[in-house]
Amino acid sequence: MTYKDKFNSKQRSIIRHWKSKIKDVKLYRKLEVLDYAAKGLSLKEICHLTDYSKSRISELVNEFIQSGIGYFLQEHRKGGNRHNLTDNQEKAIVAKFECLAKNGKVASLNDVKKEYSRVFGKEVANSTFYASNY
Repeated sequence: MTYKDKFNSKQRSIIRHWKSKIKDVKLYRKLEVLDYAAKGLSLKEICHLTDYSKSRISELVNEFIQSGIGYFLQEHRKGGNRHNLTDNQEKAIVAKFECLAKNGKVASLNDVKKEYSRVFGKEVANSTFYASNY
């Protein structure tokens, strides 16, 4: 099975354009799959060249046909986002304790935790403030 008929000339040129501009390896590999599909290579040939499965190749082609290149340029990873506060909220908390430090005062973990919990809206564990190396 080939996907050559699914791609129009504009889509083919978009793929080539972004392939030449992208530095991210994972995105480049996806664009490479699309490029091979647009050129009419079979699923088996694309699998051999890219090490993607047939089902993943089909998903990538369908995602591109339905959503365009914009879908590939967006971040779609899930998880790993454990930020409780916005950057501005964190900066405000740090600024408050920096001000105390400039005036010779010392802030304990409990002080910082209490302020953080107040801004966040619920109690947080002490481990929120310690880096873990696992």
